[in-house]
Amino acid sequence: MQTAAPNVARFDHEPVTGASTGLLLESARTNVLLNASAPEKWNLLDVTVTTDGTLAPDKSTLARKIIEGTANTVHAVSQYYTTSISTSTQWSLWVRLKPAERTVAMVMLTDSGSVDYCCADFNLPLATVGKTYGGSGAWSLKSATCIPLKDGWVECRVSGMVSSGTGVRANVYLMKADDLSRPSTGDGVSGFYFGGAQMEMGTSTSFIPTTSATTTRTNEYLSIKDTGAINPLEGTLVFDGAFRGVVGGGMFAFSLDDGVNSGIGIYKALGGGGLVAYSGGATGTSLGKTVADGERFRAAIAYSAGGASAVASINGGAPITITATKAFTPALLSIGSARSQFNACESVRSLQYWPRRLSDAELSDATRLQLTNVSATDELFGIGDGVTKSFPLTYRGVPLSAVSSASVYREDWQGKQILYSTPRTNLALNSNDLDAQTWSHYYVTPATLTKGAIGPDGTATAWSFPLSDCTGNNNNTAGLLYSIGAQIYPSGTKACVSAWLRADQPLQFRICVDDANQKILKLDTVWRAYSVSGTANGTGRAVELFMSKTDNVGVPLTAKVYIACVEAEKGATPGSYIPTKSTAVTVTDYDLSNAVVTFSAPPVAGARLTWSGGGSIVS
Repeated sequence: MQTAAPNVARFDHEPVTGASTGLLLESARTNVLLNASAPEKWNLLDVTVTTDGTLAPDKSTLARKIIEGTANTVHAVSQYYTTSISTSTQWSLWVRLKPAERTVAMVMLTDSGSVDYCCADFNLPLATVGKTYGGSGAWSLKSATCIPLKDGWVECRVSGMVSSGTGVRANVYLMKADDLSRPSTGDGVSGFYFGGAQMEMGTSTSFIPTTSATTTRTNEYLSIKDTGAINPLEGTLVFDGAFRGVVGGGMFAFSLDDGVNSGIGIYKALGGGGLVAYSGGATGTSLGKTVADGERFRAAIAYSAGGASAVASINGGAPITITATKAFTPALLSIGSARSQFNACESVRSLQYWPRRLSDAELSDATRLQLTNVSATDELFGIGDGVTKSFPLTYRGVPLSAVSSASVYREDWQGKQILYSTPRTNLALNSNDLDAQTWSHYYVTPATLTKGAIGPDGTATAWSFPLSDCTGNNNNTAGLLYSIGAQIYPSGTKACVSAWLRADQPLQFRICVDDANQKILKLDTVWRAYSVSGTANGTGRAVELFMSKTDNVGVPLTAKVYIACVEAEKGATPGSYIPTKSTAVTVTDYDLSNAVVTFSAPPVAGARLTWSGGGSIVS
């Protein structure tokens, strides 16, 4: 890592490979953390901070080693920044860390008392995001990213939205495991290395060193008023680069204009990565492309008649006619802004100019990018926020341009589940309303079947009954039966049933699909999803959930079983839970199109989204 003086161009590189990513231009930002590389001057929570000669990523500053104390408490460094927050605002925090005896860190954005917060664990040796917490109170997690650097360093990034407050606090915790559990008994010697941190409003940007005061980086852009070499009647401009922080404000990759009004330019829309092309008009034309953070693209505009006629192309696509156009006289060429406004955070590989309007075929060729094949295993591509449904597939943070194969996974309260791009149906009606008429007794209905226990999803919707309710037949059995299986599972059909179960002490419970396919389960006190599958025999007994005293000799009659979230599907393997009421419900877990995964419902806040498979990225 290097620093640059004002008005000195910064050429950035991939942190591990060293490959050039071009000229780095960033909009104005302030690092609100004081002594950003000296955590010994922060608030220390049962830790000590030392140096041992290890260098920080900048190769000139001494890294600090944060060592846990011996108390049974949290072990962290913390700093608070006072500011008034009255509307939803994005804040980002990154920390550069290197593993030592401790290999897991938690990075948290929170309020003054660490009551409302969002956070993520990070596995430092693997440079991966671990468990995440979607947020509480005024805070919600927007993203968590781990970027590998050289020499074993990683940059752990957390970004969140906060709706109100009197300040923002940065917390960095030493963790014994990836479990979001902060208090632990320290050993007095274990720790990890700290190589700088930054907290800022908006998305994460490059390091702004600080000492005893906050430091601001002003807007960065290039501009030239000497446009005499530019043909005022016709020409072509081709931009190659990537936007950073696409969820931020509107920004121009480049602009050729008269210094007052819109001219020729590529614009990223406010609040997202949608790209728009301008040619003198007051409004632009969509390029039909939404770029992700850091996604390289090549976009061009070819114009004639002084800008009154123009087309645009992106990534080798067919030219698109820009509909709102107007002739103008070029007076200012800017990269990273337009007329000193709409400042961009971007990496610029090149801006090429031709003094003529390229043909449509030439324009498509000029914007075509080279692709590299990649293979992914359990690659993180998103964190659920409870609102967002669409997530671009990424490989080591770079969005895919094409996908050859993909298995998509979601990890939430159900654990890690493979998802399906084909329809699935939960055929069990009233899947969590076990007192509904669709459910009948198995020998006898549990006499004290009760709803209201805390279920696996954290809601008070689970059902329970004790072993003492088991009084039916010679085996002293009781349970629940969903008995229209002949319609659900015709004879010979592959069928499966799943349910979430636990007990308040170890006991045995049975689950069965269509009477013939039965499994005896040994339950403990932990919620787990259990399933059974087989070939239906047409008896009509689609789902059977029951227990008996015979199976539980010696177990106290007060022992209870807890049941929630019943699923009945065709096929050999059940998928993730689909809630139902009075009718069966069919869902397609996700759709994959143009390397973007769109879920049927927004993943819950904090859900980890990963994929395995193959595809290609822009090299």
